[in-house]
Amino acid sequence: MVVYDVDFKGVTDFWGFYRVIIKALDFPYWCGRTSDAIWDMLTGHMEYPDVIRFHNFNSLPKDLDVLKPQLIKAFERAATYYDDEQYVFEIVD
Repeated sequence: MVVYDVDFKGVTDFWGFYRVIIKALDFPYWCGRTSDAIWDMLTGHMEYPDVIRFHNFNSLPKDLDVLKPQLIKAFERAATYYDDEQYVFEIVD
């Protein structure tokens, strides 16, 4: 089982938000900084992910609240894309 832990501790801005995701999931440097780009990577670049966990997600600054629903939707859509109970996305806080 492959487990990806995305830790948002210390993230204070838009660029740091996406930098943490891209690094933790080992996406290429050229990955876009949008929820659509993350969706593309989840469903086209990654080998089958087993578990993706977000840590300190609910502790992000209020300025980043606008990004959260879009990102959660991308990860949840990926779960339905794979249509398999092996894929788990969870927010651990």
